[in-house]
Amino acid sequence: MAAARKGSEACVQISREICPASVNDVDHKDQTALHHVSHAGHVRTPKELLAFPTINVHFKDHFRRNALSLVSQQGHLPVVRILHRRNGDAASTDVTGRNAVSWAANSLKATAYT
Repeated sequence: MAAARKGSEACVQISREICPASVNDVDHKDQTALHHVSHAGHVRTPKELLAFPTINVHFKDHFRRNALSLVSQQGHLPVVRILHRRNGDAASTDVTGRNAVSWAANSLKATAYT
């Protein structure tokens, strides 16, 4: 998970070979490696994680955010596209009742005013 958080593609590739089951392991916030790389805005590392056959793109953290919602909230549009293409659930709502679409719209609006 630390390798994913830092965007280390090589470490993620090695993990895929050595321990593919660990891709959906969670931390103390119930976040997976996919949550972490998405939140950080890494583009190539999510692609590496999505190559794991057992990856769960719908996994929700303790705020009920999936990786697509989290990255939409951060406004990392290239990663939003990657996760959306992999069938990330844009309609899934978090504890605030918001979904990836509303987070993305809010993020774009905030960017327009800066």
